[in-house]
Amino acid sequence: MTRNAFKTGFQNGKTKNPFRSRFAFSTLFCLALSLGCSSIGVKKLSLDKAYPTHREVLGVIGSSYVHLSERTKQTLRESDLAKVYTKSPMEVARTLHEEVLLESTDNRLFALAEIHSRLALSMGKLRKPEAMGHHYLGAGYAFHFLMAHDASVAGNGEWGPHQPVEKGSIPPDRKLQPQDIYDPRFIQGCQLYNRNLSHLLREVDPKTWTLKMRTGEDDITLSLNSKHPRVPISHLARLTPCDELKVEGIETHHRSYGLGVPVVLETSDKPDVPFSNLHLGQPLHAGTAFLRFPDRIADLRMGHPSPIELNDPMSKPKIKISGRTIPLETDTTTVLASTLARSGLEGLDYVGFLNASRIQDRYGLYLLEPYQKGKIPVILVHGLLSSPITWTTLVNDLMADPDFRKKYQIWAYFYPTALPFVMPAADLRDKLLVTRHQLDPDMEDDALENMVLVGHSMGGLIGRMLTVDSGNAFWEALSSKPFAELNFQDEANRREVQRLFFFEKHPLVKRAIFCATPFGGSTLSPSPLGRLAASVPMLPHQVRDLGAMIANLDPGLHKRMVNGHVPNSVELLNPKSPLLAALAQTKPINVHWHAIAGKEPGQFGPIYRALLELNKKDTGDGVVSLESATLVDSESRVIVPVGHTGVHQHPLAVREIRRILKEHAIETVLPKGEVAPKDSRQRNSRKPHTTVERATGPTLAESAPTRIPR
Repeated sequence: MTRNAFKTGFQNGKTKNPFRSRFAFSTLFCLALSLGCSSIGVKKLSLDKAYPTHREVLGVIGSSYVHLSERTKQTLRESDLAKVYTKSPMEVARTLHEEVLLESTDNRLFALAEIHSRLALSMGKLRKPEAMGHHYLGAGYAFHFLMAHDASVAGNGEWGPHQPVEKGSIPPDRKLQPQDIYDPRFIQGCQLYNRNLSHLLREVDPKTWTLKMRTGEDDITLSLNSKHPRVPISHLARLTPCDELKVEGIETHHRSYGLGVPVVLETSDKPDVPFSNLHLGQPLHAGTAFLRFPDRIADLRMGHPSPIELNDPMSKPKIKISGRTIPLETDTTTVLASTLARSGLEGLDYVGFLNASRIQDRYGLYLLEPYQKGKIPVILVHGLLSSPITWTTLVNDLMADPDFRKKYQIWAYFYPTALPFVMPAADLRDKLLVTRHQLDPDMEDDALENMVLVGHSMGGLIGRMLTVDSGNAFWEALSSKPFAELNFQDEANRREVQRLFFFEKHPLVKRAIFCATPFGGSTLSPSPLGRLAASVPMLPHQVRDLGAMIANLDPGLHKRMVNGHVPNSVELLNPKSPLLAALAQTKPINVHWHAIAGKEPGQFGPIYRALLELNKKDTGDGVVSLESATLVDSESRVIVPVGHTGVHQHPLAVREIRRILKEHAIETVLPKGEVAPKDSRQRNSRKPHTTVERATGPTLAESAPTRIPR
């Protein structure tokens, strides 16, 4: 027998009864469908569908005079260029450019941005170099319109005391004027800049990361440069504007508005990618492309443009230009959906339950983004018949919060859910220590000593086992014979049993959030549906052999097994399980506990009640009763009106988790970003016990949680 039955016990497992397994799996599959499972992915869009905002800004796309906006028509009439435009838009663009050099007004700058944008779209692919040149100039004039949005910029005098301003240049320390906020062209200028830049990015050659274009008679080469700390230009393999991807399977699309084009960055498969074994495949990165234009408008058409910059909006969501702070436009949802779509996790929740051997190379601890020193890990642990995909809603909402991104990083644990929960708990306990040593071998990152664990359903039981000391309680729940009296013939077997049933509170976990966790078991386990589900998986032979070996050493153990065999996860969730009874007696040790429970607002139908053997007095989420989900010494408790599979995804649950994380960051991190000393963390490790109650019904979302002392 090898040391780690959980880690190596995935081979030669056989199904007891193929017909019964297929029937049971079909039943479970239909149940999952009824609970609203959806696939996460991204779909490539055509050019017309990718950039609909061109139509929103420009109306009907065309370069004729009738298509121009009223403000641009007014500008042309003031310069007596309206009739000229009907014959030669290019001549009008050149004339307006010359006038801007003499007097750079916002009206002329916006008119030039609109005209060049229309000319670019009307040319399309037939004259690509010229079209790209017009996109470049359209973005450039929009940039100057946004950066110097009033007539004072053009003067030959001074901007502020002793700050000479060259004609047609951007003044230093330029700030928005009050009228800018009310001018609809300001928002249109942002959109024109972003969409023109999007078209430029679309045509960049991925082999050289350059783009050839023509502005008037000059040929210009535009290059790409990366300021992204994790994506050097030499490792960049693919760049996809987020506008070209349609997210599927995620209800809320988080996008913060500003300047720049959000992109999905893919690096080449280099052997020197750090900690590659901890990622869900090749990492994808969120980026924002930004193009700086010269301060002098006269230099806009010159042949030496600045490169397009790739920025990291996750760590630096704002940039400085001429003394002004500019927010970068970001899109966190598209990057998340792209990562999950390529992860290969889709469908493995059922595969891992039925046949653990098929995912033996996939289970483990994963970083959803590259490791960053100083950020506290939030460990997500899924429940039965599930996978890290179940956390998509929570991750999507958390990653959209800049404050969260500054302080936290998300890790996810994936495991075969048919195994008794004591096994994945022991494995996660080891993996956290191994991962910490791999990421921080010199033990310098104190943030890794303040981990927060969030578990859903059975994942909460796994999480609780990392926050308590076992003592002899778990072994005594299993065997009536003292562990020291067992005569193990193999020392490796003795260490493995000891690893599973004797443990101490994990030193790296400081807080745990339990979502719909069956601390008192679930009536699903002994119900007809539960018994059917429990008959499907066959535990790996190493697990069965380990149980048989212990039973031979302690003949009385057979009486505590389920039908004479080692119980699987479904069977261990029986409210009468001795392991659950032992776990319920444990207390938190230098760790904070929080509980989130569900209460299904609708009435369960008679068929569902019969399958789960529910009586009319049962309240809860349909799988876990309120009493079972709150049977824990928690500092806060929130009840949300939703069924079991949606508790951790409900908006009020997400809001509560965000509140807890903010509280955790305040308690563990000083205002300057320095981690609090260990001795102070130990003194403040426990707060007065309070309960947060949330009513279910129409008034649920009308007010903040109310704290009630227990």
